[in-house]
Amino acid sequence: MRKVRREILGLLTVLSMVSVPAAAQEVASRGTLSEALLGRLEPSASARATLRLSADNCHYAYQARTGDKRYVIADGKQGKLYDGIMEGTPIISPDGAHVAYAPRIGKLRMVVLDDKEGKLYDGIGGGSLVFSRDGKNLAYVAHHGDRMLAVVDGVEGREYPEISSDGFWFSPDGTRCAYSAVRDHIWTLVVNRDEMLGYISLSKDPMAFSPDSRSMAFAACKEGKWYITLNGREVGAYGNFVPGSLVFSPDSSELAFGAVVQNDLFPFWGKRYRYAVVRNGKPGPRYDEVLDGSLVFSPDGRRLAYLARSGKAWRLVVDDWQSSPFEEITRDNVAFSSDGTRVAFAAKRGGDWYVVVDGNEEGPYPGVVAGSLRFSPDSRKVAYCASQIKGQFVVVDGKAGKRYSTVSKESLAFSSDGRRFAYAAREGNAWFVVFDGSEGKRYDEVLCKAGGRVVFTAQGELEYPALSGDAILIVQERLAQD
Repeated sequence: MRKVRREILGLLTVLSMVSVPAAAQEVASRGTLSEALLGRLEPSASARATLRLSADNCHYAYQARTGDKRYVIADGKQGKLYDGIMEGTPIISPDGAHVAYAPRIGKLRMVVLDDKEGKLYDGIGGGSLVFSRDGKNLAYVAHHGDRMLAVVDGVEGREYPEISSDGFWFSPDGTRCAYSAVRDHIWTLVVNRDEMLGYISLSKDPMAFSPDSRSMAFAACKEGKWYITLNGREVGAYGNFVPGSLVFSPDSSELAFGAVVQNDLFPFWGKRYRYAVVRNGKPGPRYDEVLDGSLVFSPDGRRLAYLARSGKAWRLVVDDWQSSPFEEITRDNVAFSSDGTRVAFAAKRGGDWYVVVDGNEEGPYPGVVAGSLRFSPDSRKVAYCASQIKGQFVVVDGKAGKRYSTVSKESLAFSSDGRRFAYAAREGNAWFVVFDGSEGKRYDEVLCKAGGRVVFTAQGELEYPALSGDAILIVQERLAQD
């Protein structure tokens, strides 16, 4: 049904672009701008706050209300009326083909997938709804009295006293789904309803699937040791495990993680743990701490980076190289170039922030926005968003752009050849897209936080979703050639 609506929507988009002459105008030095009507927002306070777009900018969904009833509108189609709808829903699948949300009827809740109602439960776990990466599978946590159960593609699992708020892990191909649950007062990992028994506890964020979906690794504790299990076989025992550190290389051939590999005993001080990153069973240099969730392989799988601390000094470690010391380095601002030859990260020293690109420092800045650092597809350029007391600005290859009230970190985008660059910014109450330094048409919002994207299309156009009044628009600019 969603595929049919997508085809209809695509036809309406083309017709909108052809039949609305007022939406075509010349933007200085940018080319021709056209606007296609994707849909409209209902006059409800919750509509804009709950609006979600698919990553391909083709689908949308949001909550709305009439009187004391709530409903969901997905691609212009209104759903049934309910007594309430859970915060954080609706959600759209990664492929844009499905919409799910959790409505309430009286005191009971259910999950609705593509207008099909599921079973009523005493509750649905907040934030537990998740699609698999390919969008074909949906999982969530349901409450039955004082018990909890996982529901995957409508099939109920075993009831447990507790299911972890870490959520679900789907294999990339969607064939396996895992979660942590309490059984007989201990945590166990459940994979496709099979329980990995025999362990006292599981770490937070304790497992990973390989990119090719063939391998699974998890960390768990028994008899005072932390064991790493790969495809059902224990491959190492350690004094402790760094949560969220299990990571496979892009080609699935290597496994790396952080663990305690040495315990030093000191008079009066007691025990001091020494951490290392273990790659294919071989521990690296020892540190006082390895930051959880910081391990990342380069896209070609040859290099491994992570953040480590000795004393009060934090460093980025890449294979056998380590950076100069800093007070703080953020895990969300470490990036490899697509060819794996370059690395950049954001770090703090003396109260100021710097971006270090291939060992060369850029800055100082009052702040660097977490999650904004990225390389161009051709690996030649690097961009990020820096902040000041009053505003934010984008830096490309060390050159700072104009300061704005806000810059959408989700919006930073290079063209496929790396020659062109765009991002969404706000000045006052108006949002617009900045392309190669030129500001575009003003809108009420550029909908990147809602899940939409600023993209350069294969046809050489700049495309982004925007809100103008109640109109959800897809803006396309046919860019002037150099």
